[in-house]
Amino acid sequence: MKRTVWGVLLAAGMVATLSGCDLGSVKAQLVPTSVQDARAQLATQRSPRVDDSSLVSPGTLTVGLSSSTSTAPLVMGNAADEVVGVDVDLAAALAQELGLKVSYVGVSDPSASLGTSCDIVLGVRSSARGSSYAVSGDYAQSAAAFFRKGEAAQATVPDLSGKRVGLQTGSMSETTLRNTGLSMEVRGYPDLNEAFDALAADQVDYVLCDAYSGAFLSRSHKGVSFAGTLDIPVTVGFACSASNATLQSAVSDALAAIQANGVYDIIRLAWVGGLPQLGPSSQIKNIPAPSFTAQENPASAQGTFVEGAPAAGSNAVNF
Repeated sequence: MKRTVWGVLLAAGMVATLSGCDLGSVKAQLVPTSVQDARAQLATQRSPRVDDSSLVSPGTLTVGLSSSTSTAPLVMGNAADEVVGVDVDLAAALAQELGLKVSYVGVSDPSASLGTSCDIVLGVRSSARGSSYAVSGDYAQSAAAFFRKGEAAQATVPDLSGKRVGLQTGSMSETTLRNTGLSMEVRGYPDLNEAFDALAADQVDYVLCDAYSGAFLSRSHKGVSFAGTLDIPVTVGFACSASNATLQSAVSDALAAIQANGVYDIIRLAWVGGLPQLGPSSQIKNIPAPSFTAQENPASAQGTFVEGAPAAGSNAVNF
């Protein structure tokens, strides 16, 4: 992984970026900023706040980025084959707060990597379970969310019922929708770019996708806004070895510090714009329950698919 930090766009003339979703082909136009300049503005130089005995590499916070479970814009590749995203910028800010250098490694399993190849792993859901690691912090949220043209406002069940919704065929958002009793005309697309293009062309009324992915991608489509989540958002934090309480506490304190001093807001704004912090109140109220379970009758899913082709893999979300 190349250690390029993009998207931390600072000062009064902050520039917007565009594109994003689960790891896949990326059609992005990312605006770069100098790593040195960004870090210089993020914080003043600090002495190390973590002893080398708590780190896998002296003087360095080694951050694991998941290539299998992370969702863009948390972690993604760009056209230059560089790894970019919220997690990349957040790791740099955390290291700066701790007075450490930062390096990145790709990981597939926190249990196998923490304490050996990396110090922390970003992009881990709070619901994740691992006997050898603990998940702390809350810097992002994951949920299937609706986006539509117009001002940001939470949709209602009557708003959604009978409407056309675009989504990526084979995505987790599709599964989430199928496990409700909502009746919508579902239009499947090979990737989210096409779904949002369809929204812009008034071919669908809504797009349903991961909230962060939709917020990132919607920035390239004028007038598209967040309209609430279909499920209750799950918090995303960092994993640290359960035996390294000192580092876990230090990183938690660093995260709290950059959330309090505005650095976190700068990073978040650069990637997902005005997307609100998500929680239980973000879920659309009174979503009807299905009249069946997927195990009992998987063919009875709500909605009718009228176009698009299946994507490779049920968890695939591409741009």
